[in-house]
Amino acid sequence: MVRSEFFGKDMKLERLIQLYGDKWLELNKVQDELKDIEAKITKMHKDIVRENLKAAPILKELEDMEKKVMREVERSFRKIKAKFVRFNPFKETRDQVKEYLQEAQATIHELERGTYDSFDVLKSIYTGENKIVSELQSLVRDVNGKIEMDKLCDPLQDKDFGVLVFEYGRFFEKITAACSGFANNLKINV
Repeated sequence: MVRSEFFGKDMKLERLIQLYGDKWLELNKVQDELKDIEAKITKMHKDIVRENLKAAPILKELEDMEKKVMREVERSFRKIKAKFVRFNPFKETRDQVKEYLQEAQATIHELERGTYDSFDVLKSIYTGENKIVSELQSLVRDVNGKIEMDKLCDPLQDKDFGVLVFEYGRFFEKITAACSGFANNLKINV
């Protein structure tokens, strides 16, 4: 109190005691108000936690609704992507061709051996008992026909994607409006 920078160096001691008393009372009053506020906040926190626990089943139901919507949107986009992907229609045909090639090679090998069995195989092919030649010719015709048809098949073009982008814009606007309406439909009082 006797320092030179002390603001109350020129005040009377009675005035300083009065100021000290006033400020002490104010601080005690503010401290009591802060304790009341802290108690109110603690009570509100407990009430909020209790209300949130009550809302847990509702929140789970909302999460289920959200998952259903997301699954439906993902399914739609998988369908659209599948239209832009060209699948190989010859996947099973390759295995069939390999089997026929092995069978044909075994038959040729048997014919080249020049044994008595070779003449039986030759006779069965000539008389039509062994249908390997006709089966191979039929397979070659079928596969060549499939290849020609596949060349004629035209996958989706850029213009199709442009149409899709335009439709997506409309779809997104509708989804945004529907989501906004869905979210704003519920009136909540806080």
